[in-house]
Amino acid sequence: MARRDPPPEHGGTPPGGPQPGQKLAGIGVSPGVAIGHAYILERGEVHFPKRHVTPAELDAELVRLERALELSAVQLEEIADGLSGPLAEDNALMLRAHVLMVRDPTLVEAARRAIREEKINAEWAVRRACTGVKAAFDGMADEYFRERQHDIDFVEKRVLRNLMGHQTDVPETLPADAVVVAHELSPADMMTLARMKLLGFATEVGGPTSHTAIVARALNIPAVVAVPHVSEAVGTGDLLIVDGSRGEILVQPSRMVLARYRGIRKQFELAREELATLRDAPAVTLDGVTVRLTANIELHDEVEQALVSGAEGVGLYRTEYLFLHHRRPPTVAEHAESYSQVARELAGRRAVIRTYDLGGDKILPGSATGADRNALGLRAIRLAFREPALMLDQMDGILRATAEGPLSIMLPMVGSVEELRQARGMLELVKQRLRREGVAFDADIPLGLMIELPSAVWMADLLARECAFFSIGTNDLIQYTLGVDRQDGEVAHLYAPLHPAILRSIHHTVTAAHDAGIKVSMCGEMATEPAYVGVLLGLGLDELSMPAMAIPRIKHTIRHWRRADAVRVAAECLQCATTAEVSAVLTAAQPEVDMHPLAPKASMRGASQA
Repeated sequence: MARRDPPPEHGGTPPGGPQPGQKLAGIGVSPGVAIGHAYILERGEVHFPKRHVTPAELDAELVRLERALELSAVQLEEIADGLSGPLAEDNALMLRAHVLMVRDPTLVEAARRAIREEKINAEWAVRRACTGVKAAFDGMADEYFRERQHDIDFVEKRVLRNLMGHQTDVPETLPADAVVVAHELSPADMMTLARMKLLGFATEVGGPTSHTAIVARALNIPAVVAVPHVSEAVGTGDLLIVDGSRGEILVQPSRMVLARYRGIRKQFELAREELATLRDAPAVTLDGVTVRLTANIELHDEVEQALVSGAEGVGLYRTEYLFLHHRRPPTVAEHAESYSQVARELAGRRAVIRTYDLGGDKILPGSATGADRNALGLRAIRLAFREPALMLDQMDGILRATAEGPLSIMLPMVGSVEELRQARGMLELVKQRLRREGVAFDADIPLGLMIELPSAVWMADLLARECAFFSIGTNDLIQYTLGVDRQDGEVAHLYAPLHPAILRSIHHTVTAAHDAGIKVSMCGEMATEPAYVGVLLGLGLDELSMPAMAIPRIKHTIRHWRRADAVRVAAECLQCATTAEVSAVLTAAQPEVDMHPLAPKASMRGASQA
C-alpha cells in the first residue's frame, strides 16, 4: 500500500514524529491485527469557560445545565436504540448506564448546588460535580473500578460539549480502511465507529477493563491503548499496523513487515473460525479428563456473552459493582433481582456469588467505617463482621434468588476457621428468618470460600472440612504470599505467578481439598493464560473460571494436553527452586497449540499480569 496524502487540516506526521518502520508500544486490549491508514480524532481535554455569575444569571445557568443534561441523555439513548447485531443488547445496556450517570441525582444536584451556592457557570459546576463523583473511585487498586472513572470522564465531556454547543468529534463516515487514532474513545464513540466498519484503533489512555476495551473485544476490533502521545506522533494517512496481541503500533512498515502481518491477520481469521466451533465442545484432555470452564462476571448482563463463549456456568460473580453503582448499599430486593436474573439466564447452570469484597481500595460511599484504603485492612469478610447488616441483606437476596436456579455462596478473604464459622452463623440466621416468612429457598446452598491469604493455604485441611468448595484467587494470593503490591511500579516485576511458592501453595490447597472430598476452582488471572494450563492441569484443579473472552482459547489449549503429561510437568515444577527454572520446564513442555495466534504472549518468566 502506498501512503496517501493526508488531508491538509491534519498535515500528516508532525515533525519529530516516528520514522518509517518504528514501533510504538502500549497495552493490547483486543487481540488481532488491523492494517490500514490512520484517521486522527482530535480529542482530549475539553476546554471550557470558568467564571462566576451574578445572582441575576443563576436561573439561566440552571436552565442551560438541564438542557445539556437532557440532550446528552437523548444522544446516548439514540445511539443505544440504533445498535444491531448479537451484542446490541449488552452494548445498549452499557450506554444506558451512561444515561443513568447523566441523570444520577447525586451528580445533578451537586452541579445545581455549585451553581446556586458558589455562583459559578454551568460548565464549571459540571466539572466540580463530576470530580466529586470520581473521588469515590479514586486510588482504587482494583483495575475494573479504577476504569469507572473513565466512564464519568466520558459523561462529563459529552455534557460540557453540549453546554458549549460543540458537535461530537466522531465523523459521520470513515474511509474504508480507517484505523482510528485518538487521545481516548468513549463506548458511545466506539459503537458509532464500529457501525462504520472500523478496522482497529489506538488511544493514548485506557486500560484492559475499560468499557471501550470490552466493546472492542466483543466486536473483535484489534486495539492498543495507553500509547504515549500517539495522536501527536501519527498523522492522518500514515499506514499503520495495530497489533492488539503484542500491544504495538507499527508506523509506515516496510513491505516485508507488511507481508508478514498480512499472513498473521489471515491466521487470526482462521483461528477465530476454529475457536467458534468449540463453543459446545467439552474442555477435555487428550486422555479423557474433563475440566469445567466457567466465567467471571461483574454484571448480570455479561451472562449471555459467557454462554456464547462456551461457559458452563458462572464461577465468580463479583458483586461490588452493585454497591458502587448504586452509591449506597443495595436493598434485599435489588440483590435478589440481580442474582435471579443471572440464575434465569443460566437456565440450570450454577452461579457462584461472591459476597462483597468492599473495603480496602473499594470504598462504599456512606460507609460507617470510613475510607480505609489499606488492602490488608478492614475489607471483605472483615468488613462484613463490622457491618453485619450489609452481609445479612446480601445473603437474604442470594437465598431468595435460589428459587430461580442453582446458586452457591463464596466468602472472600477468609483466613481462619473462626471466620468461616461466623459467616455460616450469619447465613443460618437469614435462613431462619426466611423460614418464618414462608419464603422458598435452597436450604442446602453450598457455602465455599476463596483461598487468597497464606493463612487459608496452610489451614486448608481444616477449612475444607467445614465448607463445600474452594476457589483460588491468585490475584491476591500471589501479592500476599510474595509481599508484592503489583500497583507499585518499583516492585511489580516481582509479581510472579510461576514462583515456586505459588505453585506449592496451589498444590497444598488442592491436595487438602481433595482429601476432604471437595472440589477446587481457580478464578484469578492465572487461569486465563494458555501457557499456564499444563501446570494447572497437573496440579489437579477441577475448574477454571475466567473472563468470557478467554474461555475458547483455554478450552483449545486443554484439548491439546494429556493429563498424564501435565501431572509429570507439575511434579517437575514443584521441585524447581526458582521462577526461571519453572519457566524453563513449562517452555519445554508446551504443546504447539500455545503458539495459537489468539493466545496472548504469556510471560513465561511469571511476571506481572495485566
